[in-house]
Amino acid sequence: MKRKITIIITMLAFLMLLCVGFTGQASALTTLPDPTSFLDSPTNLVPAALPYGDFYSYSLPVLQYFSEDKKEYSVKSTPGAIKDGIVIYTGSKGQPVTTNDGIMDGAYPTPSGTYTSFSTTTVADPNPTGGWDTDLTWDTTLSALDSYLGDDDLYFFFNHNQDNKLDDQSLYAWGRMAIVDTDGNPIEATKYYYFDNGLSNYEPDNDDYVYSPGELNLYGDGSVFINHNLGADEAAFAICLSDGDATVESWLATGYDAMQIEFRLKALSDGFEQLFILKLEDTTPIPEPATLFLLGTGLIGIGAFGRKKFKKFKSLDI
Repeated sequence: MKRKITIIITMLAFLMLLCVGFTGQASALTTLPDPTSFLDSPTNLVPAALPYGDFYSYSLPVLQYFSEDKKEYSVKSTPGAIKDGIVIYTGSKGQPVTTNDGIMDGAYPTPSGTYTSFSTTTVADPNPTGGWDTDLTWDTTLSALDSYLGDDDLYFFFNHNQDNKLDDQSLYAWGRMAIVDTDGNPIEATKYYYFDNGLSNYEPDNDDYVYSPGELNLYGDGSVFINHNLGADEAAFAICLSDGDATVESWLATGYDAMQIEFRLKALSDGFEQLFILKLEDTTPIPEPATLFLLGTGLIGIGAFGRKKFKKFKSLDI
């Protein structure tokens, strides 16, 4: 009798896992649309990405809205999901939760309590280690960055985690990325890339900061609203350089050897915004609701069967 029960439970578990494979769970990102394309062709009202200085910013919720697979652009950003990537800014209650491998800084801790802004220029530098490191920026050697990325493009991800009780859940961001030569002879001129509104660049004033809406009025007429305030566990934006020739491999090939990033945030109302680097293939999808339902009900069913394994029953007692 016990052997039969064991066989039946094993078969149920196998069938449950087999069905999970056919529920259409989203896979990791493999590509993002051309940033100069439009998502609602032929009306061409919604661009795939918006240009900010030297970068393009993709709204992942907007991409999902226009995607047939509504989970195609859902990217998990829990500490466990991004621990194998490169984490620049993260944590709760002012404490970082990820330590990066390789020759690079650890993660900056997010502010907490009454703090409403963040700047790499006003907090302690995480794990300074060498001549390529500065006190006011998040730094990495290009060789360490290249070791992680390989042939993949450089993508930054950001999650938007404002207090969802507020009427306005927006925030403001500004950044400057420097590609430097710390050991060349002669030294290459530093390359600067800005994430801003393309105005006065450095030193940034209020008009230079990029507006990140918690809720986006997609067409401006109130017909469609897109929520960016997805919390700490799901990325809201993917950001890439607009110059296709600006790659880690090209910087290394021309004598540069370090990346130094300064960034600032304003109008923060909660902890645990995050900024991190992931290869698209390393992004983790949000499970499909059908998958979660099937997994949950399958486990419940097995548990209920186990409780009644020595009794005859007419229906499951859950």
